[in-house]
Amino acid sequence: MKKAEELSYMIRKITYIDILMMTIILIAFFTSNNKYILFFLLGYILAIINFYINTYTINYVFLGKNINRTYLVSLSYFFRIILAAIIGTLIFKHNKLNVIPYILGYNAHYISILIYSLQNKDERM
Repeated sequence: MKKAEELSYMIRKITYIDILMMTIILIAFFTSNNKYILFFLLGYILAIINFYINTYTINYVFLGKNINRTYLVSLSYFFRIILAAIIGTLIFKHNKLNVIPYILGYNAHYISILIYSLQNKDERM
């Protein structure tokens, strides 16, 4: 596979896993405690957005465009961190307990990446 095809394949697979996981987790939240759904979902969606921004930024840098690579990666990194911190701070000011589902939602996306990597490892062997 070419690099662009591999990237596209990876994003499609991780998006599919994200949707599946989000559906399962939302059903679990609806049956137990639905007052935290919004904050969990916000963290999960922000993690997905950060993943896409990072993936496309790094891919753009690796393509070797005539740009200042360090500057672009650093700018992307700081933008993503500041965005997550601002949203986390606003949630904390609203209600301190809502930060926990926000962080759990943000970290739940990494489970999708782990599942993808384990599936991809099996496919390549």
